[in-house]
Amino acid sequence: KGSSDSKKVESQLADEKLVKSVLATLGRKVTVTEMLNASAELVAELKTNQKASSVLKRLVDKGEVVKTVEKKVSYFSIA
Repeated sequence: KGSSDSKKVESQLADEKLVKSVLATLGRKVTVTEMLNASAELVAELKTNQKASSVLKRLVDKGEVVKTVEKKVSYFSIA
């Protein structure tokens, strides 16, 4: 069995940087779908809501993005 390595792959770092730049540009709290609809570049890179959610979860865990839930809908904004 291989050892687990916690280093991030360059594509993960690029995805996080792209997501943060889109959130900063929008300047308000948005859903994953709204964020993808606002950026063709983001859609080309991440392709699906599931992948975008995964990147956002990592950013939330690091404290760089804030997640708020209103009426069962998750909104994300820059911390």
